[in-house]
Formats: sequence, structure tokens, C-alpha cells
Amino acid sequence: MITIVHCKEFLEKWREDPNFCNRNKSAVNDINNHIKILDELESDYGVPISTSTMADKFTERASRVLRREKNRDVKLKATKIIAEKLKSGEKVTTKTTQQILSGARLEVINNGSDSNFTT
Repeated sequence: MITIVHCKEFLEKWREDPNFCNRNKSAVNDINNHIKILDELESDYGVPISTSTMADKFTERASRVLRREKNRDVKLKATKIIAEKLKSGEKVTTKTTQQILSGARLEVINNGSDSNFTT
């Protein structure tokens, strides 16, 4: 599978002119959903998405793993951890996102405690 990293300029152009590059329906949905997650990270968690390096730090493919999580509590816990990592300048890869989700699932299973876990 080829991963395309969408730079800040691409995402800004997409917001102004969705699907300006004539992507297929699945790709359009993936990009739109990625933008929704980026917006949530910025508005709810204070992650500076407008920085030019964000496209390298949290790709559409990594966000796809997060948005496919069905359990709301797990997704919220994972999103909070991802936001913290991004704010500290860390890169959150697909593998990192999977590890964070695994930890969040365990936490939710164990009575939803707010204990800290790391990847």
C-alpha cells in the first residue's frame, strides 16, 4: 500500500476546493475524515495543526487507524494521548497509533481507570 503524506498546502487547498485532484470516493472520504480528526486535535486538544510539519507527524494513514476504533471511550483516551505526543513534537505513526489504541482498550477493560500508559 502506498502512503501519501498530505502536506499543509495540500490540506489547505483541499479545504478550499475539495477533491481538486479528482480522487476516488474512498480516498476523498479518507482525506475528509483525516481533516476532521486534525480539526478535533486542534480545537479540543490544542494541537497546533497549522504547523507545516504536522503532515509528517500524523499522517492520514495513522489517523485512519484511530477513526476506525468503534469504542468511544477507547477512542477518546487514545486521542488524548496522541494529542499529548503531537504537542511534545513526537511523530505518531500508524504503529504508534495501534499501540496507543491497544493500551487504551486495556485501560477501558480495567474499569476505565485513568492510569497512565505509554507505548
